[in-house]
Amino acid sequence: MRVQVYPGAMVKGEGLDEDGYIEMVEGASVAQLIAIVSVPLFLRPLLIVSVNGRTVKKNHVLHDGDTVSFLTPLAGG
Repeated sequence: MRVQVYPGAMVKGEGLDEDGYIEMVEGASVAQLIAIVSVPLFLRPLLIVSVNGRTVKKNHVLHDGDTVSFLTPLAGG
């Protein structure tokens, strides 16, 4: 299945193509995606995940065509 990812700040985005898409196995969860795209360990408890505009938990199962956004409550200045 193909999922579009907006990794946000501080996420490496490993495995994403130049358009922000990643191929995953059918039935993969948000938690699996977080590991694949290399979200730093310290950031994972703070991470807010949105799938198709709705906030979801990390055990949410992804589907082909989903759009995932990672939001972090950390800011600098």
